[in-house]
Amino acid sequence: MNIYSGKNLEEALDHAADGENVDIEYLQYRVVTNTEEKCEIEAYFVADVIDYVKSYLTTVLTNMGLTVELNAKYEKEVINMAIKTDRDAVLIGKGGKTLQAMNELVRVAINQRFSKHYKILLDVSDYKEEKYEKLIQMARKYAKEVQTTKNTITLNPMPSDERRIIHGALASYHNIKTESHGQGKERRLSIHYVEE
Repeated sequence: MNIYSGKNLEEALDHAADGENVDIEYLQYRVVTNTEEKCEIEAYFVADVIDYVKSYLTTVLTNMGLTVELNAKYEKEVINMAIKTDRDAVLIGKGGKTLQAMNELVRVAINQRFSKHYKILLDVSDYKEEKYEKLIQMARKYAKEVQTTKNTITLNPMPSDERRIIHGALASYHNIKTESHGQGKERRLSIHYVEE
């Protein structure tokens, strides 16, 4: 991560694009200072965000007394962080609540540090992957029921990553539309019948 400055944002971005050898539209940055005389930005890449997440998680989890191994990949604009610890159940928590809270904590830390929203998904020993498979099976069953009865089914509140999985799983179903509604922890997904 490097700091670039200019008389204004446009000039700082030009300097950063030259310094990082990328086109301006591909430049990721956060404004450090912006006054009438000078603008400073910090240029970075997704790899820098991933390194920050690894460092942050390592600090938090070792402070919890856990031995941790982290593996990251970036795909479909989501940072996927696979976590292995010596006590996975502690990090997952009852019904995945601790893992969900940790995911939110890391997301807020990234947003604070980089002044940008990044989608992040923490998974402990494939807990989330297995949960997604169960959700997809459930969603498909409900979609078939909605196709038959034409009655809307509304699911219990769930986190955004789980809703996103269901939206994706049912996107190609005929006569089916999914919709998220509600606020905060009460946000839920409905499966609707629609005429084509």
